[in-house]
Amino acid sequence: MKKTFLVTIVCLAAGAFAATVSNVEIRPTGAGLGPVEVTYDLDEAAIVTFDVLTNGVSIGQGAANAGGDANRYTLAGTGKRIFWMPHRDWEGHALDGAQVQVTAWSLDVPPPYLVAEIHGGDVQYYASADLVPDGGVTNRKYKTSHLVMRKMPAKDVVWTMGSTADDACTAAREVMHRVKLSSDYYVGVYEFTAGQFMSATNLANPTATKSLANAGCYPLTHYTYANMRGALKCNSADPTPNSLMGVLRARTGLAFDLPNAAQWEFACRAGHGGSVLVGSKIEDSAWVYENWQEDPALTANSTHEVGLRRANDFGLYDMQGNILELTVDYITSTEAQTLATFGAVVGTDTDGQPIYGDPPVQTSSDGGNIARCGGCYYEQTALTYDRGTRFSPGRHAGGTNYGSASTDAGYRLICPAANGGRIQ
Repeated sequence: MKKTFLVTIVCLAAGAFAATVSNVEIRPTGAGLGPVEVTYDLDEAAIVTFDVLTNGVSIGQGAANAGGDANRYTLAGTGKRIFWMPHRDWEGHALDGAQVQVTAWSLDVPPPYLVAEIHGGDVQYYASADLVPDGGVTNRKYKTSHLVMRKMPAKDVVWTMGSTADDACTAAREVMHRVKLSSDYYVGVYEFTAGQFMSATNLANPTATKSLANAGCYPLTHYTYANMRGALKCNSADPTPNSLMGVLRARTGLAFDLPNAAQWEFACRAGHGGSVLVGSKIEDSAWVYENWQEDPALTANSTHEVGLRRANDFGLYDMQGNILELTVDYITSTEAQTLATFGAVVGTDTDGQPIYGDPPVQTSSDGGNIARCGGCYYEQTALTYDRGTRFSPGRHAGGTNYGSASTDAGYRLICPAANGGRIQ
């Protein structure tokens, strides 16, 4: 049967940069629906993704497992090769009229999804959640052996940070203010898990849930900030090489870190200026005191497997409830100290309110504790003190410090979107 392919070449550029894909050729290498080889030339280093469309619509998972110079950071050169196995990945479908799409993304405007294989360090990028291999982000491997991250569209977006009028919290650290971050960034779809810890270190699971059958899918707890990052942000701009974050950086080449409170809150709000609720009630998206009995794996209130409740509108799970998430910021005790963490004024909003830019790196902990964001599994939804779980963007003043191994706090990783998250 004759196979007819159309070719679409797409270049996504930032500023003056524009990688060019050219000389795309497609060669079926076997009979029937056997392997297909796509070759192309690339004149600038870029992230190149691959897709197959019929009638202008992506076939999704059918193109997810393309190999070679696809879905990854790719250096300039000629004769780049992509291998696709339609007989395996798109079984039972004819290729007639299929459209191959080779897309070059600027390194400063990378694709929405990043996947890092933890043990081997391979990094790939995908243009949509539907193209993330093996059934998408809900596959168990993205909770254990791989990290899946979603790009946050934060660059130049003006939004309100802090406690809104509904939140009934007047703590100094919750002063409302407009924020405009200067760059996009990737954030973990899930809280960092015990399984991911074991994949990175080959060490035993340190969490209290290690006796459970699916313990690798539970968030990493009982692990100190000192071991995770190796240094407080005020002492080291980057994680130290011998920390777990340093190990992940060396293995993948990605600039992993913990978020600051503004990055965390933007991700949690998912584009909403007011309520952060995804459904009609907090229990839809968060593990809290009232709903832990819905988890058949547990006989007492505890942390839960990540990704079992509803994701927020950015596709992130457990941004509310389950565990508190540590940041690189500190809780401050006075309004004056809080205002010092707002960053420089970069403009004025339409209603005359000042807009603050990127928060500065805090140069001292001022004797305070590391800021913990989000609610926790033991909090009741009726709480408004510290904004509890109901108002989870709030920064908590809890007792976590550099050297303590907390039972109720864990981590969610970020990396910059610039350069595809790669260390520059």
